[in-house]
Amino acid sequence: MKLTARNRRSNFEVLRLLAIFLIVSFHSVHHNPIYLDFSLNVFFVNIFEPFGEIGVNLFFLITG
Repeated sequence: MKLTARNRRSNFEVLRLLAIFLIVSFHSVHHNPIYLDFSLNVFFVNIFEPFGEIGVNLFFLITG
């Protein structure tokens, strides 16, 4: 099956959107912390940090 420029695989596009969402969620938590409690900030950053790493790696592999 030949793929032309018009035929795009939607599963890769959905995966790319997921990677973008993971990167944006990491940046929103990491660069704009919630100023409620210091321990709460550390908790959210520790939760979302792997999402950023996974998102960057996925985006790099899909677009590269």
